[in-house]
Amino acid sequence: FKLEDVGITYGFPNQFSSMHNKFKVGYTMFETDVLPVGMSNWSGKYKNAADAINSQLDLLLVPCKHNKDIFEDNGVRIPIEVVPLGVDPKECRNIERPERDTFTFLMMGTLTLRKNPGNVISAFASVFKDKPDAKLVLKTQSGTLGHLQFDGMGNIEIIDRLATTEEVQQLYYDADCFLFPTRGEGFGLPPLEAMATGLPTVIADNTGMRDFSDDKYNWTVKFSHKSPAQRYPNDWGYVGSWYESDIDDLKRIMLDIYTNHQEAK
Repeated sequence: FKLEDVGITYGFPNQFSSMHNKFKVGYTMFETDVLPVGMSNWSGKYKNAADAINSQLDLLLVPCKHNKDIFEDNGVRIPIEVVPLGVDPKECRNIERPERDTFTFLMMGTLTLRKNPGNVISAFASVFKDKPDAKLVLKTQSGTLGHLQFDGMGNIEIIDRLATTEEVQQLYYDADCFLFPTRGEGFGLPPLEAMATGLPTVIADNTGMRDFSDDKYNWTVKFSHKSPAQRYPNDWGYVGSWYESDIDDLKRIMLDIYTNHQEAK
């Protein structure tokens, strides 16, 4: 074992103490409008995340401008650089999709409350429940949606399990539109993967996704309002607010892409 001069750790601020290099780099992210104020498994022995970062690191890396701003606003004084995530072009290559009898919307990720699958389900049921040629596929894992039934809400399929890379590629191929109106992301990698395959993609106007929001390449759902962030560990303390998308705007965009799918492609 040789201890190099530069070390890098990816994780929460409480994990940055594991480095003993001369120059210490941490890579982290968060999804709301503030950093947690609690200690324990978020900032460790330090009073807050900023104190942990300032005390342990020489450089902080975050995946988006939103994160750079909130870490600075919450007291981080060391240099912060934005290093976005990316896709593997061998796995997410451009796909020529044929004309199909069924138009398929796809949402993919670990679809917890923060990811906002409820808005997607509600929007689809409102607009497409009487359109048999429209389908919604929700790919998740960890038991977040597999127990739900959607009788009378249109053609909705839940895939709630781990998948291979080949299965994920097939899901992208079988889809005609990708939906990702989440309440907050450190970056938001699935829509970037979808875009890399040539899939018409809908994202939320918030957090990490703003860095690649561009009317030439994707559709952005209007921001509606903020709501209290939920389902974080209690010992993290106050975790701020999420960003809510306008469901009427989401419905409008979905209907427009479905109706004008050649133009959308």
